Amino acid sequence: MRFGRKGQKRFGLVGLVLSAGCTYAVSGEACFLRDGDVWVFHGDSITHADTYRRLCERVFRHYHPEARAEFIQAGVWGSTSSDLVKKIKEEGRKPAVVSLMLGMNNAINGAWIKGQPRGPHLEAYRRDISEFVRKYKAEGAAVILLSPTLADETVRRTVFRIEGANEFLRDCGRIVKEVAAAEGACYVPAQAEFEAFQETLDPAQRLRPDGVHPASLGEYQIARTLWERLNFAGSLGPGPRALSEPAPRLPVNLRLATRFLAPDASGLAFTIEPSGGAGAPPKLAASWSLGEQHGTAEFETAAKSWTLTPPKGLPALKAGGAADAVIELKAGDRSALFVVDLCAVPVLHFKDNAISGAIDSAADRPEGRRVAAWTLRRNGGELLLEVEVTDSKLDSASEWAWGRDGLNLFWDLRPAERFADINLDADVHQTLVNVQDQPFFAVALRPWLGAGMEYAATAGGERTTTGYRVRFRLNQGFGLHRPLALEQRDFIGLSIIVVDADGGQTAFHEAIPPQRPHDQYANNLPILDLKAKLTGDSVHDAHVFPPPAHPPGNGPTEGRP
Repeated sequence: MRFGRKGQKRFGLVGLVLSAGCTYAVSGEACFLRDGDVWVFHGDSITHADTYRRLCERVFRHYHPEARAEFIQAGVWGSTSSDLVKKIKEEGRKPAVVSLMLGMNNAINGAWIKGQPRGPHLEAYRRDISEFVRKYKAEGAAVILLSPTLADETVRRTVFRIEGANEFLRDCGRIVKEVAAAEGACYVPAQAEFEAFQETLDPAQRLRPDGVHPASLGEYQIARTLWERLNFAGSLGPGPRALSEPAPRLPVNLRLATRFLAPDASGLAFTIEPSGGAGAPPKLAASWSLGEQHGTAEFETAAKSWTLTPPKGLPALKAGGAADAVIELKAGDRSALFVVDLCAVPVLHFKDNAISGAIDSAADRPEGRRVAAWTLRRNGGELLLEVEVTDSKLDSASEWAWGRDGLNLFWDLRPAERFADINLDADVHQTLVNVQDQPFFAVALRPWLGAGMEYAATAGGERTTTGYRVRFRLNQGFGLHRPLALEQRDFIGLSIIVVDADGGQTAFHEAIPPQRPHDQYANNLPILDLKAKLTGDSVHDAHVFPPPAHPPGNGPTEGRP
Protein backbone atom coordinates (compact mmCIF):
# COMPACT_ATOMS: atom_id res chain seq x y z
CA MET A 1 0.00 0.00 0.00
CA ARG A 2 1.30 3.45 -0.89
CA PHE A 3 -0.11 6.73 0.36
CA GLY A 4 -0.36 9.80 -1.86
CA ARG A 5 1.23 13.15 -1.04
CA LYS A 6 -1.67 13.94 1.27
CA GLY A 7 -0.66 10.90 3.29
CA GLN A 8 2.83 12.34 3.65
CA LYS A 9 1.50 15.51 5.24
CA ARG A 10 -0.45 13.47 7.74
CA PHE A 11 2.57 11.33 8.67
CA GLY A 12 2.90 11.02 12.43
CA LEU A 13 -0.73 12.01 13.03
CA VAL A 14 -2.41 8.65 12.50
CA GLY A 15 -5.01 8.27 15.27
CA LEU A 16 -5.10 5.59 17.96
CA VAL A 17 -8.09 3.67 19.18
CA LEU A 18 -8.89 4.34 22.83
CA SER A 19 -9.22 0.89 24.36
CA ALA A 20 -10.32 -0.04 27.83
CA GLY A 21 -7.26 -0.18 30.04
CA CYS A 22 -5.16 1.90 27.65
CA THR A 23 -5.65 5.64 27.78
CA TYR A 24 -4.10 8.76 26.26
CA ALA A 25 -1.70 11.15 27.88
CA VAL A 26 -1.10 14.70 26.74
CA SER A 27 2.21 14.84 24.84
CA GLY A 28 5.10 15.71 27.12
CA GLU A 29 3.68 14.07 30.23
CA ALA A 30 4.58 10.64 31.65
CA CYS A 31 6.41 7.92 29.77
CA PHE A 32 4.48 4.68 29.29
CA LEU A 33 7.37 2.79 30.88
CA ARG A 34 8.36 2.73 34.55
CA ASP A 35 11.69 2.40 36.30
CA GLY A 36 12.43 -1.30 36.75
CA ASP A 37 10.16 -2.50 33.91
CA VAL A 38 10.88 -5.68 31.98
CA TRP A 39 9.60 -5.31 28.41
CA VAL A 40 9.42 -8.49 26.30
CA PHE A 41 9.16 -8.09 22.50
CA HIS A 42 7.21 -10.91 20.81
CA GLY A 43 6.90 -11.43 17.07
CA ASP A 44 8.29 -13.24 14.04
CA SER A 45 11.52 -12.76 12.07
CA ILE A 46 10.93 -9.00 11.82
CA THR A 47 11.20 -8.85 15.62
CA HIS A 48 13.82 -11.62 15.75
CA ALA A 49 16.16 -9.37 13.71
CA ASP A 50 16.43 -7.45 17.01
CA THR A 51 16.88 -4.05 15.37
CA TYR A 52 13.77 -2.17 16.46
CA ARG A 53 14.08 -3.54 20.00
CA ARG A 54 17.72 -2.42 20.18
CA LEU A 55 16.88 1.07 18.96
CA CYS A 56 13.95 1.38 21.39
CA GLU A 57 16.33 0.59 24.24
CA ARG A 58 18.94 3.02 22.90
CA VAL A 59 16.49 5.95 22.68
CA PHE A 60 14.96 5.15 26.07
CA ARG A 61 18.40 5.22 27.70
CA HIS A 62 19.14 8.55 26.04
CA TYR A 63 16.30 10.04 28.08
CA HIS A 64 16.66 7.84 31.17
CA PRO A 65 20.29 6.70 31.50
CA GLU A 66 19.87 5.66 35.14
CA ALA A 67 16.67 3.65 34.72
CA ARG A 68 16.79 -0.09 35.43
CA ALA A 69 14.43 -1.15 32.63
CA GLU A 70 15.18 -4.29 30.60
CA PHE A 71 14.30 -4.84 26.94
CA ILE A 72 14.14 -8.55 26.01
CA GLN A 73 13.96 -9.99 22.48
CA ALA A 74 11.54 -12.93 22.21
CA GLY A 75 10.69 -12.96 18.48
CA VAL A 76 10.80 -16.36 16.77
CA TRP A 77 11.41 -16.38 13.03
CA GLY A 78 8.75 -18.07 10.95
CA SER A 79 6.05 -17.72 13.63
CA THR A 80 2.40 -17.51 12.75
CA SER A 81 -0.16 -16.49 15.36
CA SER A 82 -0.92 -20.14 16.18
CA ASP A 83 2.80 -20.88 16.62
CA LEU A 84 3.04 -18.02 19.07
CA VAL A 85 0.27 -19.32 21.30
CA LYS A 86 2.01 -22.71 21.40
CA LYS A 87 5.55 -21.40 21.90
CA ILE A 88 5.32 -18.25 24.06
CA LYS A 89 8.78 -17.96 25.54
CA GLU A 90 9.35 -18.32 29.26
CA GLU A 91 11.76 -15.55 30.19
CA GLY A 92 12.29 -16.65 33.81
CA ARG A 93 10.81 -13.41 35.12
CA LYS A 94 7.48 -11.63 35.11
CA PRO A 95 7.29 -8.98 32.39
CA ALA A 96 5.68 -5.65 33.15
CA VAL A 97 5.19 -4.87 29.46
CA VAL A 98 4.81 -7.19 26.45
CA SER A 99 4.50 -6.16 22.83
CA LEU A 100 3.46 -8.20 19.81
CA MET A 101 3.76 -7.65 16.07
CA LEU A 102 2.62 -10.69 14.13
CA GLY A 103 0.72 -11.60 10.97
CA MET A 104 3.24 -11.69 8.12
CA ASN A 105 3.64 -15.46 8.23
CA ASN A 106 -0.12 -15.94 8.46
CA ALA A 107 -0.28 -14.09 5.14
CA ILE A 108 2.67 -15.58 3.26
CA ASN A 109 3.45 -18.93 4.92
CA GLY A 110 0.16 -20.09 6.41
CA ALA A 111 -2.65 -22.19 4.99
CA TRP A 112 -4.25 -19.19 3.26
CA ILE A 113 -3.29 -18.31 -0.31
CA LYS A 114 -4.69 -15.63 -2.58
CA GLY A 115 -8.08 -16.59 -3.99
CA GLN A 116 -9.23 -18.48 -0.91
CA PRO A 117 -11.74 -17.00 1.55
CA ARG A 118 -9.90 -15.03 4.21
CA GLY A 119 -12.62 -15.24 6.85
CA PRO A 120 -11.77 -18.54 8.59
CA HIS A 121 -8.06 -17.75 8.69
CA LEU A 122 -8.64 -14.24 10.02
CA GLU A 123 -10.96 -15.51 12.74
CA ALA A 124 -8.24 -17.95 13.84
CA TYR A 125 -5.82 -15.01 13.90
CA ARG A 126 -8.29 -13.05 16.05
CA ARG A 127 -8.58 -15.93 18.53
CA ASP A 128 -4.79 -16.27 18.78
CA ILE A 129 -4.17 -12.56 19.35
CA SER A 130 -6.98 -12.43 21.91
CA GLU A 131 -5.51 -15.41 23.76
CA PHE A 132 -2.11 -13.71 23.86
CA VAL A 133 -3.62 -10.55 25.37
CA ARG A 134 -5.67 -12.44 27.96
CA LYS A 135 -2.69 -14.52 29.08
CA TYR A 136 -0.47 -11.54 29.78
CA LYS A 137 -3.17 -9.27 31.17
CA ALA A 138 -4.05 -12.04 33.64
CA GLU A 139 -0.41 -11.94 34.74
CA GLY A 140 -0.60 -8.19 35.28
CA ALA A 141 1.37 -7.07 32.21
CA ALA A 142 0.55 -4.11 30.02
CA VAL A 143 0.04 -5.40 26.47
CA ILE A 144 0.99 -3.46 23.33
CA LEU A 145 -0.31 -4.71 19.97
CA LEU A 146 1.36 -3.38 16.82
CA SER A 147 -0.41 -3.67 13.50
CA PRO A 148 1.81 -5.86 11.25
CA THR A 149 3.82 -4.26 8.47
CA LEU A 150 2.75 -4.94 4.90
CA ALA A 151 4.66 -6.82 2.22
CA ASP A 152 6.14 -4.91 -0.71
CA GLU A 153 4.25 -6.44 -3.62
CA THR A 154 6.23 -4.32 -6.11
CA VAL A 155 9.36 -6.45 -5.52
CA ARG A 156 9.90 -8.32 -8.76
CA ARG A 157 11.81 -11.33 -7.47
CA THR A 158 11.40 -12.92 -4.07
CA VAL A 159 11.24 -16.43 -2.66
CA PHE A 160 8.24 -15.45 -0.55
CA ARG A 161 4.60 -15.85 -1.54
CA ILE A 162 3.63 -12.20 -1.36
CA GLU A 163 0.93 -11.98 -4.04
CA GLY A 164 -2.25 -10.85 -2.34
CA ALA A 165 -0.56 -10.70 1.08
CA ASN A 166 -1.42 -7.08 1.74
CA GLU A 167 -5.19 -7.52 1.61
CA PHE A 168 -4.75 -10.17 4.31
CA LEU A 169 -2.32 -8.03 6.36
CA ARG A 170 -4.60 -4.98 6.28
CA ASP A 171 -7.32 -7.20 7.72
CA CYS A 172 -4.84 -8.35 10.39
CA GLY A 173 -4.19 -4.72 11.27
CA ARG A 174 -7.92 -4.08 11.62
CA ILE A 175 -8.30 -7.15 13.85
CA VAL A 176 -5.37 -6.10 16.06
CA LYS A 177 -7.07 -2.73 16.59
CA GLU A 178 -10.39 -4.38 17.43
CA VAL A 179 -8.83 -6.91 19.81
CA ALA A 180 -6.97 -4.11 21.61
CA ALA A 181 -10.26 -2.25 22.13
CA ALA A 182 -12.15 -5.37 23.25
CA GLU A 183 -9.45 -6.78 25.55
CA GLY A 184 -7.99 -3.61 27.08
CA ALA A 185 -4.64 -3.71 25.27
CA CYS A 186 -2.80 -0.77 23.70
CA TYR A 187 -2.93 -0.45 19.92
CA VAL A 188 0.01 1.09 17.99
CA PRO A 189 -0.45 1.83 14.25
CA ALA A 190 2.93 0.55 13.00
CA GLN A 191 1.48 -0.49 9.64
CA ALA A 192 0.07 2.91 8.65
CA GLU A 193 3.11 4.87 9.84
CA PHE A 194 5.50 2.48 8.08
CA GLU A 195 3.74 3.04 4.75
CA ALA A 196 3.61 6.80 5.28
CA PHE A 197 7.36 6.83 5.96
CA GLN A 198 8.01 4.92 2.72
CA GLU A 199 6.32 7.79 0.87
CA THR A 200 8.85 10.30 2.22
CA LEU A 201 11.80 8.40 0.72
CA ASP A 202 13.40 8.46 -2.68
CA PRO A 203 11.65 5.67 -4.63
CA ALA A 204 14.99 3.85 -4.91
CA GLN A 205 14.93 3.41 -1.13
CA ARG A 206 12.74 0.39 -0.49
CA LEU A 207 12.10 -0.46 3.14
CA ARG A 208 11.64 -4.21 2.44
CA PRO A 209 14.33 -5.28 -0.03
CA ASP A 210 13.12 -8.90 -0.18
CA GLY A 211 9.46 -7.91 -0.17
CA VAL A 212 8.92 -8.98 3.46
CA HIS A 213 11.68 -8.10 5.92
CA PRO A 214 12.40 -4.46 6.77
CA ALA A 215 16.05 -3.48 6.55
CA SER A 216 17.49 -0.88 8.91
CA LEU A 217 15.37 2.11 7.86
CA GLY A 218 12.14 0.11 8.13
CA GLU A 219 13.11 -1.32 11.51
CA TYR A 220 14.05 2.17 12.70
CA GLN A 221 10.62 3.41 11.65
CA ILE A 222 8.94 0.71 13.76
CA ALA A 223 11.08 1.86 16.69
CA ARG A 224 10.14 5.49 16.06
CA THR A 225 6.43 4.63 16.18
CA LEU A 226 7.03 3.02 19.58
CA TRP A 227 9.23 5.72 21.12
CA GLU A 228 6.75 8.42 20.06
CA ARG A 229 3.57 6.58 21.09
CA LEU A 230 5.08 5.46 24.41
CA ASN A 231 6.53 8.96 24.97
CA PHE A 232 10.04 7.90 25.95
CA ALA A 233 10.88 11.54 26.63
CA GLY A 234 8.35 11.69 29.47
CA SER A 235 8.96 11.19 33.17
CA LEU A 236 9.04 7.74 34.79
CA GLY A 237 6.78 8.63 37.69
CA PRO A 238 4.01 6.39 39.08
CA GLY A 239 0.47 6.37 37.76
CA PRO A 240 -1.53 4.64 35.05
CA ARG A 241 0.25 3.79 31.82
CA ALA A 242 -0.94 5.82 28.86
CA LEU A 243 -0.09 6.16 25.19
CA SER A 244 0.66 9.58 23.74
CA GLU A 245 -0.36 11.25 20.51
CA PRO A 246 2.91 12.49 18.96
CA ALA A 247 3.29 16.24 19.25
CA PRO A 248 3.87 18.33 16.10
CA ARG A 249 7.50 17.86 15.14
CA LEU A 250 10.02 20.68 15.24
CA PRO A 251 10.35 21.69 11.54
CA VAL A 252 14.10 21.15 11.36
CA ASN A 253 16.26 18.50 9.68
CA LEU A 254 19.86 17.53 10.31
CA ARG A 255 22.00 16.67 7.32
CA LEU A 256 25.59 15.45 7.67
CA ALA A 257 28.15 17.79 6.12
CA THR A 258 30.09 14.70 5.03
CA ARG A 259 29.30 10.99 5.13
CA PHE A 260 32.88 9.71 5.38
CA LEU A 261 34.88 10.72 8.44
CA ALA A 262 38.51 10.07 9.28
CA PRO A 263 38.86 7.52 12.12
CA ASP A 264 40.34 10.27 14.33
CA ALA A 265 37.62 12.84 13.55
CA SER A 266 36.78 14.98 16.56
CA GLY A 267 33.07 15.42 15.89
CA LEU A 268 30.04 15.32 13.62
CA ALA A 269 29.32 18.35 11.43
CA PHE A 270 25.71 19.00 10.44
CA THR A 271 23.83 21.33 8.16
CA ILE A 272 20.62 22.70 9.70
CA GLU A 273 17.68 22.70 7.29
CA PRO A 274 14.07 23.81 7.71
CA SER A 275 11.50 21.15 6.84
CA GLY A 276 7.85 21.01 5.87
CA GLY A 277 7.87 24.46 4.31
CA ALA A 278 8.21 26.14 7.72
CA GLY A 279 11.06 28.38 8.77
CA ALA A 280 13.47 27.13 11.40
CA PRO A 281 13.27 28.85 14.81
CA PRO A 282 16.12 31.32 15.49
CA LYS A 283 17.64 29.29 18.34
CA LEU A 284 17.87 25.57 19.02
CA ALA A 285 18.77 23.64 22.14
CA ALA A 286 20.38 20.23 21.68
CA SER A 287 20.76 17.32 24.05
CA TRP A 288 22.86 14.40 22.90
CA SER A 289 24.22 11.05 24.01
CA LEU A 290 27.02 8.94 22.53
CA GLY A 291 27.98 5.84 24.46
CA GLU A 292 28.55 6.96 28.05
CA GLN A 293 28.89 10.61 27.04
CA HIS A 294 25.98 13.03 27.43
CA GLY A 295 25.85 16.75 26.77
CA THR A 296 23.84 19.80 25.80
CA ALA A 297 24.39 22.71 23.45
CA GLU A 298 22.65 25.86 22.20
CA PHE A 299 23.17 27.46 18.82
CA GLU A 300 21.63 29.87 16.34
CA THR A 301 20.08 28.49 13.17
CA ALA A 302 21.20 31.51 11.13
CA ALA A 303 24.64 29.88 10.98
CA LYS A 304 22.96 26.92 9.19
CA SER A 305 25.49 24.54 10.72
CA TRP A 306 26.36 22.89 14.00
CA THR A 307 29.14 20.52 15.02
CA LEU A 308 28.72 18.00 17.79
CA THR A 309 32.15 17.68 19.42
CA PRO A 310 32.03 15.22 22.32
CA PRO A 311 34.61 16.00 25.04
CA LYS A 312 36.07 12.49 24.76
CA GLY A 313 35.81 12.44 20.97
CA LEU A 314 34.04 9.97 18.73
CA PRO A 315 34.34 6.26 19.59
CA ALA A 316 37.58 4.58 18.57
CA LEU A 317 35.93 1.86 16.52
CA LYS A 318 37.73 -1.12 15.08
CA ALA A 319 36.91 -2.11 11.49
CA GLY A 320 33.40 -3.51 11.41
CA GLY A 321 32.47 -1.84 14.68
CA ALA A 322 29.44 0.41 15.12
CA ALA A 323 28.13 3.07 17.49
CA ASP A 324 25.31 5.58 17.51
CA ALA A 325 24.48 9.02 18.83
CA VAL A 326 21.01 10.22 19.78
CA ILE A 327 20.34 13.94 19.34
CA GLU A 328 17.22 15.85 20.35
CA LEU A 329 16.71 19.39 19.07
CA LYS A 330 14.22 21.59 20.91
CA ALA A 331 12.66 25.01 20.49
CA GLY A 332 9.77 25.96 22.74
CA ASP A 333 7.43 22.99 23.12
CA ARG A 334 8.54 21.27 19.91
CA SER A 335 11.34 18.80 19.39
CA ALA A 336 12.89 16.53 16.77
CA LEU A 337 14.84 13.37 17.57
CA PHE A 338 17.65 12.00 15.38
CA VAL A 339 19.76 8.84 15.51
CA VAL A 340 23.23 9.07 13.97
CA ASP A 341 24.83 5.75 13.10
CA LEU A 342 28.60 5.42 12.85
CA CYS A 343 30.29 2.39 11.31
CA ALA A 344 34.01 1.79 10.89
CA VAL A 345 34.36 0.50 7.34
CA PRO A 346 37.50 -1.20 5.96
CA VAL A 347 38.99 0.43 2.84
CA LEU A 348 40.81 -1.82 0.36
CA HIS A 349 43.23 -0.37 -2.19
CA PHE A 350 44.12 -1.82 -5.58
CA LYS A 351 47.73 -2.62 -6.39
CA ASP A 352 48.45 -3.46 -10.01
CA ASN A 353 44.68 -3.65 -10.54
CA ALA A 354 44.23 -6.38 -7.93
CA ILE A 355 43.22 -6.82 -4.28
CA SER A 356 43.84 -10.05 -2.39
CA GLY A 357 42.80 -11.29 1.01
CA ALA A 358 42.20 -14.32 3.20
CA ILE A 359 39.39 -15.56 5.43
CA ASP A 360 40.10 -17.54 8.59
CA SER A 361 37.76 -19.35 10.96
CA ALA A 362 37.39 -18.15 14.53
CA ALA A 363 37.20 -21.80 15.64
CA ASP A 364 39.06 -24.98 14.78
CA ARG A 365 37.90 -26.89 11.69
CA PRO A 366 38.93 -30.34 10.43
CA GLU A 367 40.46 -28.59 7.41
CA GLY A 368 42.30 -26.01 9.55
CA ARG A 369 41.65 -22.35 10.38
CA ARG A 370 42.27 -21.06 6.86
CA VAL A 371 38.87 -21.04 5.14
CA ALA A 372 39.63 -19.24 1.88
CA ALA A 373 41.97 -17.02 -0.10
CA TRP A 374 40.56 -14.59 -2.65
CA THR A 375 41.67 -12.18 -5.34
CA LEU A 376 39.66 -9.49 -7.09
CA ARG A 377 41.07 -8.24 -10.38
CA ARG A 378 40.03 -5.20 -12.34
CA ASN A 379 40.23 -5.91 -16.04
CA GLY A 380 39.17 -2.83 -17.98
CA GLY A 381 35.48 -2.38 -17.35
CA GLU A 382 34.96 -5.70 -15.58
CA LEU A 383 35.69 -7.29 -12.21
CA LEU A 384 36.97 -10.85 -11.84
CA LEU A 385 36.71 -12.50 -8.42
CA GLU A 386 38.41 -15.81 -7.68
CA VAL A 387 37.94 -17.54 -4.33
CA GLU A 388 39.84 -20.69 -3.30
CA VAL A 389 37.91 -22.42 -0.49
CA THR A 390 39.17 -25.16 1.79
CA ASP A 391 36.25 -27.50 2.50
CA SER A 392 36.41 -31.29 2.30
CA LYS A 393 32.66 -31.97 2.38
CA LEU A 394 30.02 -30.04 0.44
CA ASP A 395 26.39 -29.84 1.60
CA SER A 396 23.68 -28.37 -0.60
CA ALA A 397 20.63 -29.76 1.20
CA SER A 398 19.62 -26.69 3.23
CA GLU A 399 16.11 -25.37 2.65
CA TRP A 400 17.53 -21.86 2.35
CA ALA A 401 19.92 -21.09 -0.50
CA TRP A 402 22.04 -18.85 1.75
CA GLY A 403 22.47 -21.80 4.16
CA ARG A 404 24.22 -24.06 1.62
CA ASP A 405 27.93 -24.42 0.94
CA GLY A 406 29.28 -21.69 -1.27
CA LEU A 407 29.73 -17.91 -1.28
CA ASN A 408 27.46 -15.18 0.03
CA LEU A 409 28.48 -11.96 -1.74
CA PHE A 410 27.20 -8.49 -0.87
CA TRP A 411 27.83 -5.79 -3.48
CA ASP A 412 27.17 -2.07 -3.05
CA LEU A 413 26.84 -0.80 -6.61
CA ARG A 414 24.86 2.35 -5.88
CA PRO A 415 25.52 5.73 -7.48
CA ALA A 416 27.60 8.25 -5.54
CA GLU A 417 24.64 9.95 -3.86
CA ARG A 418 23.50 6.69 -2.26
CA PHE A 419 26.76 4.76 -1.99
CA ALA A 420 27.39 3.31 1.50
CA ASP A 421 23.96 4.40 2.70
CA ILE A 422 22.58 2.50 5.67
CA ASN A 423 19.58 0.94 3.91
CA LEU A 424 19.47 -1.71 1.19
CA ASP A 425 17.93 -0.86 -2.16
CA ALA A 426 17.85 -2.17 -5.73
CA ASP A 427 21.57 -1.45 -6.25
CA VAL A 428 22.69 -3.40 -3.18
CA HIS A 429 23.02 -7.02 -4.23
CA GLN A 430 23.17 -10.13 -2.12
CA THR A 431 24.37 -12.75 -4.58
CA LEU A 432 24.73 -16.42 -3.67
CA VAL A 433 27.10 -18.80 -5.40
CA ASN A 434 26.09 -22.30 -4.27
CA VAL A 435 28.26 -25.35 -4.91
CA GLN A 436 27.37 -29.05 -4.78
CA ASP A 437 29.06 -32.42 -5.19
CA GLN A 438 26.12 -34.68 -5.98
CA PRO A 439 25.13 -36.03 -8.41
CA PHE A 440 27.97 -34.02 -10.00
CA PHE A 441 29.95 -30.92 -9.10
CA ALA A 442 28.03 -27.77 -10.01
CA VAL A 443 28.11 -24.02 -9.34
CA ALA A 444 24.85 -22.05 -9.23
CA LEU A 445 24.51 -18.25 -9.37
CA ARG A 446 21.49 -17.16 -7.33
CA PRO A 447 20.63 -13.44 -7.12
CA TRP A 448 18.93 -12.95 -3.72
CA LEU A 449 18.61 -9.21 -3.09
CA GLY A 450 19.00 -6.39 -5.61
CA ALA A 451 17.82 -6.08 -9.19
CA GLY A 452 19.49 -7.48 -12.31
CA MET A 453 22.55 -9.41 -11.10
CA GLU A 454 21.46 -12.36 -13.25
CA TYR A 455 22.13 -10.16 -16.30
CA ALA A 456 25.38 -8.65 -15.06
CA ALA A 457 27.33 -11.66 -13.75
CA THR A 458 28.42 -15.19 -14.54
CA ALA A 459 29.97 -17.78 -12.21
CA GLY A 460 31.83 -21.05 -12.56
CA GLY A 461 34.35 -23.19 -10.79
CA GLU A 462 35.72 -26.66 -10.10
CA ARG A 463 36.37 -29.13 -7.30
CA THR A 464 39.93 -29.12 -5.98
CA THR A 465 41.85 -31.60 -3.83
CA THR A 466 41.28 -29.39 -0.76
CA GLY A 467 37.87 -27.94 -1.52
CA TYR A 468 36.63 -25.90 -4.45
CA ARG A 469 37.41 -22.86 -6.53
CA VAL A 470 34.80 -20.29 -7.61
CA ARG A 471 35.21 -17.68 -10.34
CA PHE A 472 32.80 -14.77 -10.52
CA ARG A 473 32.74 -12.28 -13.40
CA LEU A 474 30.91 -8.96 -13.20
CA ASN A 475 30.98 -7.28 -16.58
CA GLN A 476 27.51 -6.60 -18.01
CA GLY A 477 24.63 -4.23 -17.34
CA PHE A 478 21.82 -4.88 -14.88
CA GLY A 479 19.29 -4.18 -17.60
CA LEU A 480 19.11 -2.29 -20.87
CA HIS A 481 19.43 1.09 -19.18
CA ARG A 482 21.56 0.15 -16.17
CA PRO A 483 25.18 -0.45 -17.23
CA LEU A 484 27.83 -1.45 -14.72
CA ALA A 485 29.87 1.60 -15.89
CA LEU A 486 32.85 0.75 -13.70
CA GLU A 487 34.88 3.62 -15.12
CA GLN A 488 32.33 6.12 -13.76
CA ARG A 489 32.53 4.85 -10.19
CA ASP A 490 34.88 5.95 -7.42
CA PHE A 491 33.98 3.15 -5.02
CA ILE A 492 32.12 -0.10 -4.78
CA GLY A 493 31.34 -2.13 -1.68
CA LEU A 494 32.06 -5.85 -1.45
CA SER A 495 31.81 -8.41 1.32
CA ILE A 496 32.87 -12.02 0.68
CA ILE A 497 31.36 -14.58 3.05
CA VAL A 498 32.13 -18.30 2.80
CA VAL A 499 29.27 -20.53 3.90
CA ASP A 500 30.18 -23.91 5.40
CA ALA A 501 27.23 -26.23 6.05
CA ASP A 502 29.03 -29.21 7.58
CA GLY A 503 27.09 -31.56 9.84
CA GLY A 504 23.80 -29.72 9.56
CA GLN A 505 25.33 -26.60 11.15
CA THR A 506 25.88 -23.52 9.02
CA ALA A 507 28.89 -21.29 9.67
CA PHE A 508 29.39 -17.95 7.93
CA HIS A 509 33.06 -16.96 7.57
CA GLU A 510 33.98 -13.37 6.75
CA ALA A 511 37.38 -11.69 6.96
CA ILE A 512 36.08 -8.83 9.17
CA PRO A 513 32.67 -9.78 10.59
CA PRO A 514 30.59 -6.63 11.13
CA GLN A 515 28.95 -5.79 14.42
CA ARG A 516 25.64 -5.35 12.58
CA PRO A 517 24.49 -7.74 9.81
CA HIS A 518 24.75 -6.78 6.16
CA ASP A 519 21.15 -7.75 5.37
CA GLN A 520 20.05 -5.08 7.84
CA TYR A 521 22.83 -2.52 7.37
CA ALA A 522 24.44 -1.84 4.00
CA ASN A 523 26.78 0.86 5.35
CA ASN A 524 29.31 -1.66 6.66
CA LEU A 525 30.51 -3.35 3.46
CA PRO A 526 34.28 -3.06 2.86
CA ILE A 527 34.96 -0.27 0.36
CA LEU A 528 37.01 -0.96 -2.77
CA ASP A 529 38.72 2.34 -3.63
CA LEU A 530 38.71 2.26 -7.43
CA LYS A 531 40.45 5.62 -7.99
CA ALA A 532 42.65 5.95 -4.90
CA LYS A 533 40.51 8.71 -3.39
CA LEU A 534 40.67 7.51 0.22
CA THR A 535 43.75 7.27 2.41
CA GLY A 536 44.18 4.82 5.23
CA ASP A 537 42.69 1.42 5.87
CA SER A 538 39.28 2.52 7.17
CA VAL A 539 36.75 5.36 7.31
CA HIS A 540 33.82 6.08 9.59
CA ASP A 541 30.58 6.07 7.62
CA ALA A 542 27.85 8.20 9.23
CA HIS A 543 24.11 8.22 8.63
CA VAL A 544 21.20 10.25 10.09
CA PHE A 545 17.74 8.87 10.83
CA PRO A 546 15.21 10.10 9.91
CA PRO A 547 16.63 11.26 6.58
CA PRO A 548 15.24 14.46 5.08
CA ALA A 549 12.23 13.85 2.84
CA HIS A 550 13.22 13.76 -0.82
CA PRO A 551 11.95 16.53 -3.13
CA PRO A 552 9.10 15.43 -5.43
CA GLY A 553 10.36 14.36 -8.86
CA ASN A 554 13.82 13.30 -7.67
CA GLY A 555 13.09 9.63 -8.18
CA PRO A 556 15.35 7.00 -9.74
CA THR A 557 16.21 6.82 -13.39
CA GLU A 558 13.85 4.99 -15.71
CA GLY A 559 14.04 1.23 -15.41
CA ARG A 560 14.71 1.07 -11.66
CA PRO A 561 12.18 -0.74 -9.48
